[in-house]
Amino acid sequence: MDAGKQFRTVVAADGDPGPAILEALEFAKDFVKTCSLQQHLSRKLMVVVEELVANVLRHGATEGGVQLQLWLSSVPGGVALEIHDDGTAFDPTLDFRFRGPDATTGGGTGLEIARSWVSNFQYCRIDSQNRLTGHLS
Repeated sequence: MDAGKQFRTVVAADGDPGPAILEALEFAKDFVKTCSLQQHLSRKLMVVVEELVANVLRHGATEGGVQLQLWLSSVPGGVALEIHDDGTAFDPTLDFRFRGPDATTGGGTGLEIARSWVSNFQYCRIDSQNRLTGHLS
């Protein structure tokens, strides 16, 4: 994705992903300020960015850690997003037959929200990179 704004971060294998997740949220907030997004779309974007970035940084790290790039672009009718990471292969677009959040951790809810809010949600793995694209409207 060439247009729009880009965010990059790296988290070491044993590193705390928390600060990088907060930086991604600040990046998304700055993006929202530069666009004329309706408030409900801005809120959806913040939730989706947090969930997708957090999943990559918390669960995708390999022995070498994980590098992530996030692009956001204003497009007619909404926002295009793209995420590339070099973490463990994982396709968040698949239907996992969500039966509710994990009783202990609450996990799973964020991916279900992203799958329901992001249209044209697509995943591929190219050259050891996860690539995720989608559109919020």
